[in-house]
Amino acid sequence: MLFGEYSVIVGSKALVVPFTRFSAGWDNSIGNDVSETIQQSRRDLKSWLHHVSTNPETSEILDTELLRKDLENGLFFDSNIPQGYGAGSSGALVAAAYERYSTEINTDNLPLVQRRLALLESYFHGNSSGIDPLACLLGKPILIDENKQIHFVDLKLRQTGVSIFLVDSKTTSKTGPLVEYFHQEMHTYSFFKKVDQIYIAAVNQAIEGIVKNETDQLHSAIKQISAFQLNHLKPMIPVHLEDKWRSGLETDDFTMKLCGSGGGGYMLVFAKNPSKMSQYFEEELVIKLT
Repeated sequence: MLFGEYSVIVGSKALVVPFTRFSAGWDNSIGNDVSETIQQSRRDLKSWLHHVSTNPETSEILDTELLRKDLENGLFFDSNIPQGYGAGSSGALVAAAYERYSTEINTDNLPLVQRRLALLESYFHGNSSGIDPLACLLGKPILIDENKQIHFVDLKLRQTGVSIFLVDSKTTSKTGPLVEYFHQEMHTYSFFKKVDQIYIAAVNQAIEGIVKNETDQLHSAIKQISAFQLNHLKPMIPVHLEDKWRSGLETDDFTMKLCGSGGGGYMLVFAKNPSKMSQYFEEELVIKLT
């Protein structure tokens, strides 16, 4: 998710872009002499399958019996997407399972597909919008507007005048507790008011700016998002990155924001002058997106 983390829960727009550097897919390995990674993949899949098959809301979405038989016959999910990094590992799994085992796929009704994907992904996050797995399933950038309508967008990220990077925090995080924290904070009127009047507006302006290639609007909105997250979503920012986060805002060399739920994993960095990135971040921790 490029823009809309947390705010999409309470009515902002959201913009999700598939990231092709990482990949995942189904594979088979017969026998007991398999790697610990494959064994762990199967254990994770079986736990998720048990949840899906025993939950009345999800039990009819997938052909769970077929998936169970395939797992017994050596199926596993081969993925190089880091888990707990905000890079969409759970979204990729849910999308792949839905594509292969859905009892009914009707991509003409995208809101319905999104709701089903959200239910399937809720096991991992506690509360899912379904947007990440939908983008994985469709393989296209998608925009969710304020009315929850789904739109395909043709992004020309290289024309925005801002280079986008992922920075590895070298820590992992679980989404569920952070989403729960956000929901609890929303019960506080002062926090609710700031989200409603500042955060949502900045997210919507950033999405509009990147879709329309309005560089100044995009840069201004990203700075507002970054400052809001630093001041009001501090539990989502790894402590060792706070100084860099603040430096970016003060120097205007770059701007940091959460990638997904935060807490660890990747952080998004938007830089007007990418040559200065090496002054702040170790080269091996940086992945260039545009």
